[in-house]
Amino acid sequence: MGKLKAGIGSAVITPPVGIEMGAWVLRQGLAQSVHDDHYARALVLDDGAVPLAVVSIDVANLSTERANHVRELAAAQTGIPAANILLNCSHTHTTPHAGWSGWRDISTLSAGHRAYLEALDHLIAGAIIEAWHARRDAAIGAASTEVRGVTINRRDPALPADPQLGVVRVDDAAGEPLACLVNFACHGTTVGAHYLAWTADFAGYLARFIEDALPGCAGMFLQGAEGDIHPWDWYFGNPNPRWGDTYEAAERLGLALAGPALSLMGQIKTDAEAEIRLAHNTIMLPPRPIPWTAEQAEAYLAQIEANTPPYKGATIPDRCPGCQSAQRFPASYRLVGARHEAKFARNYPKDGIAAELTVARINDIVLAANPGELFNELGSQIKRNSPVANTFVLSITNGSIAYIPTREAAEAVLNMPLEEFTDPVKHRRHYGATITTEIGPAGGEMVVAETLRLIDQVCQPRRKRSKE
Repeated sequence: MGKLKAGIGSAVITPPVGIEMGAWVLRQGLAQSVHDDHYARALVLDDGAVPLAVVSIDVANLSTERANHVRELAAAQTGIPAANILLNCSHTHTTPHAGWSGWRDISTLSAGHRAYLEALDHLIAGAIIEAWHARRDAAIGAASTEVRGVTINRRDPALPADPQLGVVRVDDAAGEPLACLVNFACHGTTVGAHYLAWTADFAGYLARFIEDALPGCAGMFLQGAEGDIHPWDWYFGNPNPRWGDTYEAAERLGLALAGPALSLMGQIKTDAEAEIRLAHNTIMLPPRPIPWTAEQAEAYLAQIEANTPPYKGATIPDRCPGCQSAQRFPASYRLVGARHEAKFARNYPKDGIAAELTVARINDIVLAANPGELFNELGSQIKRNSPVANTFVLSITNGSIAYIPTREAAEAVLNMPLEEFTDPVKHRRHYGATITTEIGPAGGEMVVAETLRLIDQVCQPRRKRSKE
């Protein structure tokens, strides 16, 4: 145990107007304006022996290569080992292309977009460096509650949607809030493909509500196991969602989370004595089996391309809500799926898919990080089986390997022919287990088991060094 020091840093990472916008199939227009800024917010914790950086980033995801570059840049100017830096993506869907290569080859982006991505690495690293130099005496504590009725399992409303909202409070020496970290699982899709303006989505509203209520406090959203979780009642195929995917819906969700978070902040007791422990491992996850050959996938793609012109609309037509877009425009989604399956079959990762797992424990707080979009049932298994009550799962962290489904979800699609596998209408309820994952049925269980092993490792008593 040592005296805790903490520092915060931030950088505006809003993309430039005029470049491509990512995440939505049915939005091909270039950004025309900025609705609200994107940020990278960094917290550095240091117990005198082990430093740790936690960063909340308003992007959908970061590729593993990009995340590693950021960590190397920050490590070179601080005392923080690159492995001790957690880069968590908020997963806003109004974001530049910066992540999983299954959808877009970075080399095909405009020069302005590529230039932005090069600058992005340095901006995020700069927030960490600023936080490192701002370290001062601090105290830390955590608590959690449940927020129900604001999310849903988008594959099937009858399936679970993890309601846990976790809060980590960091105070300065005077007891004033320095940082408020909010962990919750929900896709950043409350703002849909109707707009050509950059926004941090509900996570941005949440951070601003906290920072307005607690001046001088950094509001940081940490994305949880959101792989199958949507906002509100927006399950796939819902013909009558309560409201559209708009800025107003994002603000409403941000406020619905900020209220309980601020209430918890007032209840959390913080401790100036702290011990930080970390455990890491990179495991190889089995790839999703495919019953078709690369040649069959290529032939299928050629057939689809011959009959389906790529969608050219600047935004989604008719203000169609995201929960119905695949049902309304199946041809465009089938084309994207066929392209991914042909690419996946051509470059099949027979040696497995690397997943870097990191567990950080600070006193009675555990942050369990993984690079995928973990299905919420898997995140709940980690939290349920952890010996530490304040265990918070951070998905889409230190890279992006797309969806990590449950075994049940993954096995349900194993025997589908390619035509059905890529059908966005028949099998939307299987989303996250078909064209948007490359992980096989055992992958989710492996992530859970190894994460729990790492948690046990950081919870073991330290061995005393023997005297020579």
